[in-house]
Amino acid sequence: MKVVAGQPEQELTNSTSALLSELIVLYRRAIAQAAGRAEPD
Repeated sequence: MKVVAGQPEQELTNSTSALLSELIVLYRRAIAQAAGRAEPD
């Protein structure tokens, strides 16, 4: 029963980790774009 009860929590952790990873990628992309605009060509 412990395994069954723990599964949703594990899935939630995996989903949260995936969302955080996507946010980090978007965050870095935004920073890179902002830095690119700030630098003169």
